[in-house]
Amino acid sequence: MQTASKAKEALIEVIEEVKALSQYASEKEQVEANHRRVRLISQEAREYAESIVGTVREALVVLDANLRVISANRSFYRTFKVTARETEGQFIYETGNHQWDIPELRELLEHVLLKNSTFDDFKVEHHFPHIGWRTMLLNARRVHKETGNTQMVLLAIDDITERRQVEEKSKIHREYLRELVKERTAEIRTAYEQLQQEITERKQTEGKIIQAAEEWRTTFDSIIDLVSIHDKNFRLTRVNKALANSLKMEPAELIGKTCYKLIHGTNEPVPNCPHMKTLLTKQPVTLEFFEPHLGVHLEVTTSPIFDEKGEVAGSVHVARDVTERRKMEEQLIITDRLVSVGELAAGIAHELNNPLTSVIGFSQLLLDGEVADDAKKDLKIIYSEAQRAAGVVRNLLTFARKHSSLKQLVNINSIIGKVLEIRAYEQKVNNVHIITRLAADLPEIMVDYFQLQQVFLNIILNAEHFMIEEHKKGTLIITTENTEDTIKVSFIDDGPGIPKESLGHLFDPFFTTKEVGKGTGLGLSICHGVITEHGGRIQAESELGKGATFVVELPISGY
Repeated sequence: MQTASKAKEALIEVIEEVKALSQYASEKEQVEANHRRVRLISQEAREYAESIVGTVREALVVLDANLRVISANRSFYRTFKVTARETEGQFIYETGNHQWDIPELRELLEHVLLKNSTFDDFKVEHHFPHIGWRTMLLNARRVHKETGNTQMVLLAIDDITERRQVEEKSKIHREYLRELVKERTAEIRTAYEQLQQEITERKQTEGKIIQAAEEWRTTFDSIIDLVSIHDKNFRLTRVNKALANSLKMEPAELIGKTCYKLIHGTNEPVPNCPHMKTLLTKQPVTLEFFEPHLGVHLEVTTSPIFDEKGEVAGSVHVARDVTERRKMEEQLIITDRLVSVGELAAGIAHELNNPLTSVIGFSQLLLDGEVADDAKKDLKIIYSEAQRAAGVVRNLLTFARKHSSLKQLVNINSIIGKVLEIRAYEQKVNNVHIITRLAADLPEIMVDYFQLQQVFLNIILNAEHFMIEEHKKGTLIITTENTEDTIKVSFIDDGPGIPKESLGHLFDPFFTTKEVGKGTGLGLSICHGVITEHGGRIQAESELGKGATFVVELPISGY
């Protein structure tokens, strides 16, 4: 029994040991399976990480604690045209023909290892053997490897050469646009098309495009010419501030409105419209015309804007107010005419002075002799008129050639009296009534007698002409007064008056309101020149249908 009991106990112990061994074997298999699973996950993670690193566009290099290359990704080898064999295990400073041997870079990498720091965007500009001159941005991080307790440095290299070139090209392009916009017509069209093209091509860089558009708009608005863009339907799609200001409106108020309504005040395009010509011919057009709606002379240049199909989608308008230029051109023409008048006057003076001298001389001899009183009176008129004729010749020379006049102390009332005496017969025949209100306290002033006689005679002749033409008679009131500093002479007629639009041109050479053949347009311009040369001024006041008043003011102190 005891033997059986011991055998049973031994069997139980064996069974327990077998169970223990079986459990140990099972647990060992589980551990090994876990290890295999961990190794598999680790391998997959490594392969996954290597795949990511391998596909990253940036060049990546892993360095050991001695700054030797452990590995690099495909982008590194492809970018710098080197192989793993000639790179791995080498000091980073010795790779690529020592192209990375940069003291600042060495110092930064060592600092990363020692201080567990990082550096970002360290710029390297270098001529690399296989790829030429490049600009790189370097970023570095220290990586601690638990296995083996080692330190590594992950170095990322970003080639920004193309980006820098794009930025430089963009900068140059913006400057180029800024210059183009300042020019006229074709330059503005090109700048606009380039801007539209850039907006289409570079939507991904919206911020830069907005900035470029703002710069373009600022330049567009800074142009002093009137610049606008019109579509095929004559509607304004864009205007600069100069155009808006000229129309006393805001730019936004003009968008969508038709150009012919705004500029010309019409309900349809005007004849000879430059925009219409550009739409028809697809060519730039330049025209100069007077715009009565605005009261200015404009020089307008239109240049076509083409769509992607090559059809004209609109035009760029550049308008310039050339009113002052036209005035200068007209003044140059007048000046040229006056030169001719001067040459003609010199010839007239030469031809007339001899006979006039004879008339003056012989009339003076007759006056000194014994003649009847009636004849003497006539001789005095002959002598005086001959003197006046000689003065007229001299006056024309003075106007045309700016000769100095001969001045002496004269009472203005006496000059007016002499002119009225000359015109007395004609005024009586034509039923022109003269009323004089001449101040008795006028001082004598330094003037050229014959020049002022010609001025007053021209004014009186003009008044007579228009009064007789209007109602076959007339009343002319002539007044003089002492205003302390000046002597004021007024000629007030009851003729038809002067149109408002003509008042500003009365004293322009060759301007006349008389019918063709009845006026040269020189009379009042000569008067203006004479009075100005005397330091005075002459002006006209009139209201249509209520006569006209000419006022001459001469300084008392002398000039």
